[in-house]
Parts: sequence; structure tokens; C-alpha cells
Amino acid sequence: LCISKAEELDDRGVKTGRIISFMVNGYSLQQEAYEWIGKTRTVLGSLSDKTAYWQFVKQYPLHVEEVFETTSDNLWDVDEKRRFEAQKKRIFVSETYRSVPMALQSDLTGTVRFERNASSPIKIIEEPKTGFNYIMGIDPIPIITRAESDKRSDYAAVVKCLETNMYVAYYTERSKDSSRLFNKTFLLQKAYNNALAMIERNRADAIIGEYERRGCRNFLANEPLPLRPAGAKTVEVGYSKNIHNADDLTDNLLAWARHYDEEKETGGIESIWDDIMLDQVYTLDSGNKDIADAMVSCELLHWWILEKAARKQRLGKYSSFKKKVPVKRLVNGVLQIQWVDVETFQNKFPNNYKLFSHGGQSSDKF
Repeated sequence: LCISKAEELDDRGVKTGRIISFMVNGYSLQQEAYEWIGKTRTVLGSLSDKTAYWQFVKQYPLHVEEVFETTSDNLWDVDEKRRFEAQKKRIFVSETYRSVPMALQSDLTGTVRFERNASSPIKIIEEPKTGFNYIMGIDPIPIITRAESDKRSDYAAVVKCLETNMYVAYYTERSKDSSRLFNKTFLLQKAYNNALAMIERNRADAIIGEYERRGCRNFLANEPLPLRPAGAKTVEVGYSKNIHNADDLTDNLLAWARHYDEEKETGGIESIWDDIMLDQVYTLDSGNKDIADAMVSCELLHWWILEKAARKQRLGKYSSFKKKVPVKRLVNGVLQIQWVDVETFQNKFPNNYKLFSHGGQSSDKF
């Protein structure tokens, strides 16, 4: 058991803002960590609402099986549950991928440097590689007005590598300081080769405002065409989640996680190398899911990149032919109609192309 950083909870299961650690000079204080987990479970277990208790058990399990004993049985089939359990065990023993808290600093040349820091809210699983492409998903929180239901929500941003299909970093923090949230998010984008970010727009006014004030709006992806309101005259950044598209957006993340390549013996679940991230995907239908919601945004951006590439390819699949059309021309001061040959094209778009692979809106709306 190794807990480098944990957020203290009060007797109602609400985070106090105080950070505690059970790591001293690189050594894990396992006995103290076990005692803290037991004490906190006792407090949360005494509450009539067990939501905070089960969230805490999932976040700080005492053994691997405990994670999967406490989760919903409706979201994943038996084989998928086995994949989650196998990946959980791989994370615990992996020597290649480690989720390490890192502080990011930008030097005078603009290069972002990584420094191990146990109190940092940024976790790095794999550092950026030259020539690789990365994208980001952001799940914001209300900054100015916080409803009671938002008090347990954290701001979250995740980074995904397109070449490996793996999530390589994330940042999660509760703060009302939009400047702080922007600074850390933007440093993460710069570090990962200027990663483009998709943000859920519903609660993001303050964060989007920071990007616009700093002249960094181009680091936020525009709303995908199929999600834009009918008749929209301007293109906004991010996307708006609503009752009409929420299920499709979540299903897109689930489809990514469920995908499995038999030949390579890997898939979406096997591309998650952080236990908190893995737990939130597994419990996507219940409990805390700030990181998972950021992954929903990231998967939407990944789909849109692939969709635009497919659209570009489809646009090339036309058959051309000559057609005579009337053209008005001025000849010797007299307006005449002349027939000229013009090359025209016939579209060969598939009629059944859908928003996501599992179904959804037709992309004929492009």
C-alpha cells in the first residue's frame, strides 16, 4: 500500500482541502495508511448515505478484489470485468508505467520541464515523446457559483496519445481560481506537444474566458459539426452536453474501453495505467467520475479527428462528368447567354454513416 497524496474528508464525506501523505523520503508508511483508511471508512460507513463510503472504498481498496466487489454489475459483462481485474493487477506490478505526481515548470525558452513532486495534482504516466500527437479532454467545474451538488466535484483534464491510444497524464484539482486551473492545464498542453483540448462547455465560462484573455483560444477544439445547434451562426469552442447527446457521448467512451484487438491482445481497458482512472471508468454509471468525464471529452475529440479524416477521404470519392450550363457574358456591349462545359461531381457518401460506431446522428448533416 502506497499513498503519496490523499485529500482529507470531514465527518460528512466532504473534502476539507487539507492534503495528507503517507510517504516520507521515498518510504511508504503502510501501517499509518491502513489506520487512516480504517478510521475514515468507519466515519463514512456511519452515514445514512453510503455514497461517500463506497467512493472511498473504490479509491483506496485494501485488496484488488475489493474494487470489483463494490461496483455496479450492469455496465460490464463477465469478460470485461475480468479484463478490468487483470489490468488492475498489471498496474500494481508494472515496472514500465507508473502514475507519478509531477510539477511542471516552463523555462525561459518555453520548454516545459518535469519535476517529481508528491504534492502535485498532476500525474504523469508517460512523458511526452518527440513527434507523437496528443489530445486533451477537460471536465470543468463552476467557478463563480458552486451548487451543493458540485462540492465534491473536481476539475479534471486528461491527456491521450493518438499513436498508442493510451492515456498518459491527468490533472485534477478543486479550486475556485480559474487562473491557476488554466496555468496548470495549459502547461500540460504545451508539454505534450501543444495538445488540442476538447472541453465540456456547460460549466466552463471562467476557464474558456482565461484561454481567450491569454490569446490561447486556438488550444481549444471547436464544437464538432453534428453537435452544433441547428442554424448556429457562430462556431463555439467545446461542446454542450444535454439530454439528447449525453448517452451517446458516454457510450463513445464505453465503446473505446470495450474494444479489444485479439491479435495484439490489447484494447481500451488495457490502455489505462492509473488505478484511479481505471476505477472511474469501471464505475462510470455511479460514484465519482470527474476524470472519466474528462475522458468522455477526450474520446469525443479523438472521434472528431477520425471523422474529419474520414470525411476528407469521402469527399475525394466523387465521380466527375462534363455538363453544359448557361452563363451570361457581355459580348460587344450586348449581354448574351452562352452554354459552356463545366466539370461537376456526384457525391458517393454512404447513406448509413453514423455519429459514433455504436449509432447516433447521421453525419449527412455536414
